[in-house]
Amino acid sequence: KATIYRWEANGELPISKIKLGPNSVGFLYSDVEAWLNGQVEN
Repeated sequence: KATIYRWEANGELPISKIKLGPNSVGFLYSDVEAWLNGQVEN
């Protein structure tokens, strides 16, 4: 979790969070996949 929060704070994770509950969030699979593909290309 700490790495994801750090990436968010630094603007390195340009993926919108979806609130699932009071203490949980999620990400769209398609957004994560697109971001990962971009990371592999760089």
